[in-house]
Amino acid sequence: MPALNSQTVQLCGDPNIDRLFAMVLALGAELTAVSEELDTLKRVITEQKLLAPDSLKRYRPSPDAQAERDAARSAFVATLMAPFEQAIGAPGEARAGAR
Repeated sequence: MPALNSQTVQLCGDPNIDRLFAMVLALGAELTAVSEELDTLKRVITEQKLLAPDSLKRYRPSPDAQAERDAARSAFVATLMAPFEQAIGAPGEARAGAR
């Protein structure tokens, strides 16, 4: 049975497994949302004949677009890693009790 306290629900008895589970759920939620949005865009583009069928495969982002993608990727990784960073402290900090 999960242990309950004011801040967390422990499902597996091992907090590291619980954090991994949280990461997988966050990744799954993000993937589902992005997949639905991409599917919608592809359908609209196809139905309205806005682009040639191979246009998306041939696209190369501008430097500004690539910078935006890089920033979005970094933000996503930070969200994904948040449960671990909360458990061990911010990157670069010593672990609690490791001194």
